Amino acid sequence: MIVAIFTTLTTFAQSNITIDASLAHDVLGNVSGGIKQGVSVLDYGTLGFSFNTESAELWNGGELYINTAFTAGGNPSANLIGDLQIVDNIEAGNHFYMQELWYKQNITDNISITFGLQDYNAEFMSREESGLYINSTFGTNNVIAGNVAPPIFPLSALGLQLNFNISESFSMRVAAFDGQIYDFSESNPFNLKWSLSAEEGFLTTTEMILDNNAGTYKLGGYLHTALEKYGVYLLGEKRLNNIGLFGQVAWAPKSDNDIYSQIDAGINLYHLFFDDREDALGLAFTSNLLKDMVNSHETVIELTYKLPVYGNFYVQPDFQYVINPSGTGVKLDDAFVAMVRFGFEL
Repeated sequence: MIVAIFTTLTTFAQSNITIDASLAHDVLGNVSGGIKQGVSVLDYGTLGFSFNTESAELWNGGELYINTAFTAGGNPSANLIGDLQIVDNIEAGNHFYMQELWYKQNITDNISITFGLQDYNAEFMSREESGLYINSTFGTNNVIAGNVAPPIFPLSALGLQLNFNISESFSMRVAAFDGQIYDFSESNPFNLKWSLSAEEGFLTTTEMILDNNAGTYKLGGYLHTALEKYGVYLLGEKRLNNIGLFGQVAWAPKSDNDIYSQIDAGINLYHLFFDDREDALGLAFTSNLLKDMVNSHETVIELTYKLPVYGNFYVQPDFQYVINPSGTGVKLDDAFVAMVRFGFEL
């Protein structure tokens, strides 16, 4: 009987549950400039489970997603470099926590709703081409990340999101997220402390997406109801055979925001040295305009190369030159950072 039950459950899970996982191990060195020279090691891993209600023959259009994560290692931006934009996108300290826990339901063929613990950058401001880079600001721009603390890595938040597919090439999404993100602490060690209140406010956001042969373009804006801060952004990307291009501009009122503008752009070259695997060489820059800081801007130039080596494993050497590191409040020399990432993606 026990064997039969176990076999049934195993068969059910294999048919209806999808597993995804990732692991990144970074060895980073601040070669010159910044706060001081030194080496830092960082780790980040995720394990996610997706359950499809339709394939399980329960009801149509439902998906439950659970994603756990851990981070470990040093804090190179805080201790070595002193930059504002965070050169390594897995820097977070030592934690094991719930990163995502949400349910999505397709209402019609063109409308869906998602509720639960969500990562803002999973869909909003997301770009495939900029995902190659390790500097964190190529994910969610610093105009929003540095001013209103949206629910992005490592801390997500409760949110309600609606997606509308208006036509084959045009879609729109709107969402409201908890306006107060609780940092890791004794009362919130696993990112399971959730509360909603008008006093804490909500981060409301809208994004319109045009996706056709000319590329993918997103125009969006956000408003934090309690902080009374807002901003807008426009981003785009295009793949031309083995060349990928991307760019972004973001703006918020200078009077109310310490980081009031960002511009970034980059170019990626794919299958540069190999035909049987998609290696990628990328060069990009990002610049933030700053108010009332020791510098008027912080600019980063990043050169990176990602090479799949075996199956789902890859290696990625990465170099970043940080002009005007601005995260400490004191004047620092430009920093040159070299690192290598060893990764796995399932």
